Amino acid sequence: MSHKVGQILWGALLFFSVLFSVGTASATQAHGHSEGLYSHLIAHVIFLVAMVYFCFKLIRSGMHRHRGWGWIAWSAFFFSLWNVTTKVADGVGYPA
Repeated sequence: MSHKVGQILWGALLFFSVLFSVGTASATQAHGHSEGLYSHLIAHVIFLVAMVYFCFKLIRSGMHRHRGWGWIAWSAFFFSLWNVTTKVADGVGYPA
């Protein structure tokens, strides 16, 4: 088995073991007053726009082809994805 195939298999094993073993995250935040809620939502929107812009900027410039910058582009993409899923979880009230 080549080194690359071994890395992919270990990565898949780690990914699926974490995916299927996770329980309740309990990572939502309750806000007492509306000022805190608004500033928190605005911060999420600003962070989402910044990560999407950064990811597109790296891809458009071709920097994502370099190994280190490629990992940073992937991290910006996953931070954007995380940001959207946290807002969806807040919107549906999970976990209450």
